[in-house]
Amino acid sequence: MRIGFAALRAVVFLLMVAAVVAQLATSIRNTSDHGGSVPALLVNFFSFFTIDSNVLGIVVLGIGAVLLLVRTGDDPAWFTGLRAAATTYLVTTGVVYNLLLRNIPLPQGTTVGWSNEVLHVIAPAYLLIDWLFAPGRTPLRLRAVWGSPCSRSCGRSTPWCAHPSRSSP
Repeated sequence: MRIGFAALRAVVFLLMVAAVVAQLATSIRNTSDHGGSVPALLVNFFSFFTIDSNVLGIVVLGIGAVLLLVRTGDDPAWFTGLRAAATTYLVTTGVVYNLLLRNIPLPQGTTVGWSNEVLHVIAPAYLLIDWLFAPGRTPLRLRAVWGSPCSRSCGRSTPWCAHPSRSSP
């Protein structure tokens, strides 16, 4: 079961990396074609909650795949906190997108369709499945929720909401 989940994590990891890179490449191409600032685009692109939560998910799945292959026991507490944050952020991304944003039309050519589905549907669903069923899970301790540097990122959404350029890539 450990090897199966390690393989699943690796596959979803690669899919998520491909989705972020495809959307970034499309956004850079569109910005360049219209004479826009690529550095400004990069700052804007990496300030989207969808991108941030997926990048964290990529990190978690990469580390998690390795942990499943090299360890035999439970996950370390720090990883459980990191997984909890990534799962929470990605599930939030999936719920908000699918309930509120799915049917909002975007300008043609600005969004990569399959990438959008991976980042808003597949990744959140898989992280939730992984949280619930992957081997090596340890209970999430209250200390891990409020005490670790990773979990202190609960305030992460406050500056994100205040960011002045909230628009989709």
